[in-house]
Amino acid sequence: MVPSQFNDKIQQARVSDSRTFEEQCEKPVAMDALCSKKNKRKSRKIAGPDCPLKENSDSRSSTPVNDRSEKGDRRKHTATVAPSISSSQESCSEQPSKRRAAKVDPAVETEEQYSTRIEIKIKLPDELKPWLVDDWDYIVLQRKWLNLPARVTVDQIIDDYKKYKLNSRGNNAKKEVTIGTLSNGVKEYFNIMLSSQLLYKFERPQYNQILQKHPDTPMCQIYGAIHLLRLFVKIGAALAYTTLDERSVQSLTVFFNEFGKYLVKNSASLFNRDDYVLSESQRIAT
Repeated sequence: MVPSQFNDKIQQARVSDSRTFEEQCEKPVAMDALCSKKNKRKSRKIAGPDCPLKENSDSRSSTPVNDRSEKGDRRKHTATVAPSISSSQESCSEQPSKRRAAKVDPAVETEEQYSTRIEIKIKLPDELKPWLVDDWDYIVLQRKWLNLPARVTVDQIIDDYKKYKLNSRGNNAKKEVTIGTLSNGVKEYFNIMLSSQLLYKFERPQYNQILQKHPDTPMCQIYGAIHLLRLFVKIGAALAYTTLDERSVQSLTVFFNEFGKYLVKNSASLFNRDDYVLSESQRIAT
């Protein structure tokens, strides 16, 4: 059901947004899941540079007869300056259009492309949203960290879900390949999006420590269930930047819906408030 180029499109899902998870969420991320915000973009008008071409008018009430030669020289000078002024005005009128053309960046999404891009909706089960609200409270307000590596990592959760699906009835070889491909794809999405999309600002020092201690370890083998829930909230916008066909997008949507139900069923073992520990700054203060 999923084309073979799915894995090739994973790298295209990196969204060029350097803001932290906290900067993107003025309110808890669960509220972001409940209330979709409308993105509004304002077109900017590029004003051309001012061209203050002022002629010096040295008017005199009377001109002596003996200054006629000086007057003639001044007329000649005016005649020679006039073409240069007109040419400067022409170059000035052309300058705004040149500057506007120089500001066009082919890598930046145009307004037309943005309006036609459809965000894919990934539904987060209502039973899991309170965990994200509590997560926001522990990290942002109480300034705590999650204990890492997690008790149950994202890699383990996805592998357990894959085994669960493969052992269910009604599977065939094609479905098994699809489940395996989608499971590996979600892991890659998590690894790609974690640093720029799934972390609060307060968690970044911990993330840097993890990189130093485990430089060659995929992040899906370090982080756990809470960060996986954050992926549910953010991945819909990321998928909109890929070139997956409609059938592949539908398969991903079904996968996440079924995966969400699995997380609800196993929430007692996956989510625990004891997973939050004192941050480094809190340990130093105590």
